Order: sequence, then C-alpha cells, then structure tokens
Amino acid sequence: MIVRFLSGVVAAMFITPSWADDRFFGVWHGDAKEQGSEAPYELTLSLFEVDGRIFQHSVYGPPLNCAGGGVLMKGGTGTLHLSEVIVRNRQDCGDGTIRVYLNGKDELIWEWFYPSGKYAARANLVKQGEKP
Repeated sequence: MIVRFLSGVVAAMFITPSWADDRFFGVWHGDAKEQGSEAPYELTLSLFEVDGRIFQHSVYGPPLNCAGGGVLMKGGTGTLHLSEVIVRNRQDCGDGTIRVYLNGKDELIWEWFYPSGKYAARANLVKQGEKP
C-alpha cells in the first residue's frame, strides 16, 4: 500500500497543475486533535511554491515529535489536497494526505487522512505573523 501511495505522490509532482490562491502560502500554526482523543498537539504547517510546484512541510510537536512533507495532489476553489510522507520519527507517525481550507483571511482548517482515506485529525491554524 505504501508503494502505491508513494507512486501517487511522484505522479502528482509531474501532472498536477501548480496553482493555488496566494493566501495559502506561508507558515501556519495551531493545535491539532486526533479523532477520539482530547489531547491536542502542536502543529506547524508551511505551504510554499518552488519552480511552479506547491509543497507542504509539517512539524508535529509532542508527544508525536514527527515531521513530514509532500506535494499538491489536487486543488480547487479554497481547498488544497496534499500528500504527506513522514521523514522524521516514522515509527510513531504514518504517511497520509492533508486537506486544507481557507477560513477567512488568516485562518486555515487542516485535516489529516490515512492513505485509505479515513479521517484522523483536525486543526484550526492561524498564519504566523497574523493575530489569532
């Protein structure tokens, strides 16, 4: 299953058009909660464009202490779907996908899904440098 997921990520790097509302780009911060858990964890999400491609980098605070990255798989009006491959602490965190929505001028709704598509976590993120 991981091989199929990673092949989809690689394909997305070459066939996905690189467009997104400029309001998505920047560093976002907030607390994420996994479904069925009351304990939040810190999340920092960076969305950026390099050579016409849109990328994300995620850093998850304690107790996870993981980091991952990925590329735009699909975009639409006010929504981006991004891949995520964990690059730090793979024993405690898994690969998946991220969906983000613009929520006003300086807020982003972040959702994380398992490779199967099952919903797992959510956060309201605020753009760093903006008022919460």
